[in-house]
Amino acid sequence: MSGNLEQRTGSLRGDLIKWAREEQQLTMRWVADHGGPCLGYQSEVENQKKAEVRSEKLTGWIRALNVTEPFVRGHVPRYTEHPDQCHGLAADVGRLIITRRGWAAESALERARLTLCLTSRESRLLPRVVLAHVLGMGLDTLEGYMDGSLPVVKEVMLALCALTGLPESFFTHGILPDESEAAAGDDLREWLSLRAYREALVQARRLNITPEKLEALIRQSLS
Repeated sequence: MSGNLEQRTGSLRGDLIKWAREEQQLTMRWVADHGGPCLGYQSEVENQKKAEVRSEKLTGWIRALNVTEPFVRGHVPRYTEHPDQCHGLAADVGRLIITRRGWAAESALERARLTLCLTSRESRLLPRVVLAHVLGMGLDTLEGYMDGSLPVVKEVMLALCALTGLPESFFTHGILPDESEAAAGDDLREWLSLRAYREALVQARRLNITPEKLEALIRQSLS
């Protein structure tokens, strides 16, 4: 279900493509030399005179900019504007974190910093540039948080709670959900399973898939 976020619908957002390129201090020539469209094509899209590109060119363009198709089509919300739509975008990172131990030994700032680093590296939907966009900050600010030169502020920590699905107690005290009861493994596996379903439901709601349509799909799969 979560893969539906990557559906190829909607026009390209030239302003977002330009933002991603400039945040990484890339020239159009560099992008063209690394798999993107020619300079004229890039200029037309960035200046919003053209809103579509052949799929093979778009794939190379996305790879050169280290972004995703949902991002360049404007499907990825910003936490500062639509926090409710951002829940679970990095749930895959939340599941990764909950399988590891030793978080309580880290400081609150270090837990937030490491979560940012894991998200930028491991999240399927939120690579580094897209993560900066979602958090409403420039790439240099995000990198400052990740390399420790900037202390992670509470607003960013709260955004990470929403993105990963982890509770605030994880970031403040290193407490994972149901950690004490999950020592035997069964509760933890159940929690992870429910997280996976929740992520799918979040993506379905974002794509305006109604509960009725979900029920119809379930009935169809059972028939």
